[in-house]
Amino acid sequence: MPHRYLCLQGHDWLYGEEEIASSGKALFCPSCGLRLYTENQAPTQHCLQHRAESPPLTTADVWRLNRLSGDGLTAVPTIQPNDIEAIPGYELLGILGRGGMGIVFRARQLSLKRQVALKMILTGRHARPTERARFQREAEAVARLQHPNIVQIYEVGEQNGLPYCALEFVNAGSLAQFLGSNPQLPRLSAQFVHDLAQAMHYAHKRGIVHRDLKPANILLQLDESRILKDGQMTDSALFGDLTVYVAKITDFGLAKHMGGEEGPFRVGAVVGTPSYMAPEQARGTSGEVGPAADVYALGAILYEMLTGRPPFKATTAEETAQQVLTQDPVPPTQFEPKIPKDLETICLVCLQKNPVHRYGSAEAFADDLRRFLLHEPILARRTHFPERVVKFAIRRPLFVAVSIGGLTLMSLLWWVWWNRAVTYQAERTQMYVAWQKSEDELQQAMRTIDQMAEAEVNASSSPAALFQAKHFYERLLEYDGPPGRTALVHFRLGKINERLGDQRAAQASYQEAIRRWEQLTRERPDLTDYQNHLLEGRQRMQSLTPQK
Repeated sequence: MPHRYLCLQGHDWLYGEEEIASSGKALFCPSCGLRLYTENQAPTQHCLQHRAESPPLTTADVWRLNRLSGDGLTAVPTIQPNDIEAIPGYELLGILGRGGMGIVFRARQLSLKRQVALKMILTGRHARPTERARFQREAEAVARLQHPNIVQIYEVGEQNGLPYCALEFVNAGSLAQFLGSNPQLPRLSAQFVHDLAQAMHYAHKRGIVHRDLKPANILLQLDESRILKDGQMTDSALFGDLTVYVAKITDFGLAKHMGGEEGPFRVGAVVGTPSYMAPEQARGTSGEVGPAADVYALGAILYEMLTGRPPFKATTAEETAQQVLTQDPVPPTQFEPKIPKDLETICLVCLQKNPVHRYGSAEAFADDLRRFLLHEPILARRTHFPERVVKFAIRRPLFVAVSIGGLTLMSLLWWVWWNRAVTYQAERTQMYVAWQKSEDELQQAMRTIDQMAEAEVNASSSPAALFQAKHFYERLLEYDGPPGRTALVHFRLGKINERLGDQRAAQASYQEAIRRWEQLTRERPDLTDYQNHLLEGRQRMQSLTPQK
């Protein structure tokens, strides 16, 4: 006969007696990872109402369920009962988390009657040597660190070939759950990351580099004295106050022992989480990864706390890693303008691509955050524009080379065009000067011819000079010239024909001159010379007209 089992979130499951007997172990909810109880055992007064799709759990939800039931929880892939191995001396209560290599249970250590986080390898006794070596290195790394902001290790052991370690239990979930993509107050964020930086400086002094710092690996220990009074909750709004939590750094599974061997990672392997890994990690150059990589990750955590988003995040891990290598982070004030400039500068110094340009240590980073919190001048300085250009050129040499080539070609084409334009203008100026000079010389020649013709006629009474002048002017009309000069030539032909007694030819020349001056006067009414010539031409024409 099937038996009904419940978890604290209200999920109910039916298991046959054969399944229960064959497992011989505690049962856990396949949906949420909480421990399952029979209907008689379940603390129904604390069960949450069942919902088909529950929203993401907050740190307040985690703490309440931890305290009320003694069960831990997290949303993880399905865990079947036969996946769980019993560890003598520990009672498994729930699943806290699951990663690529390990799974973490919430458990009760029976001998000391305390709650612990029990970490095991997912593949159990079938774990490969590299997985066992990595598990051992993590345990060794945590065992070397005794700091209030680092999760402590209680015991390391092995049961039937299954390695496990018992860690300090942290009661309020992770920083990632607390943030939920919501920006935090700048000063609270600075104080929070300041404590993390001091903890990492402590680890670095003992030769440990974390290499996977991120909000999911920062656990929150709730100070219950701030929430409870006489066992009763005082103010639930305090769950949203970052100051009621103590940060605990966890998951040293990717930790590097400085001065030792790389460990169970192949050469060139990319280890870490792309949104928070330093460029030297994204390149897979593990030999270059040191404390500066953790400073970068702390800067990325500060960036997310200030803006509600990590500095880099793309659709895939590969695209995110490419952004880490090639792009600069958007300044936090573009998302949240009220962020103090000094705090933004501190954050962006941590996120420099070159480790040399970051803080020299996590301690130096913590000290600058302390100066900011005390309203003292910070040591960090913003990257100036020329330096940003040089760094961009180093990261994107092909793009910069193509851009410079294009600009050079455009500059060369512009210079050729400008040079030709200047040359053309100079040639036009020279042509105009030459034409003006020839025009002046022609006008002078015309006046000289008129004077000579007039003088010769007066002296000899011979029309030969007038005929020569007439011939010169008729030849001159055969060439296209300026309208004003052409009109003047017709006028002078009219005067010569009038002296020669050819009244009809004189009238025709005067009429043509008058027609042209009238047109020029309409086009250029501001020039009085044309008006004077027109008046003189009409007077000469009128003198030829017989009086009636």
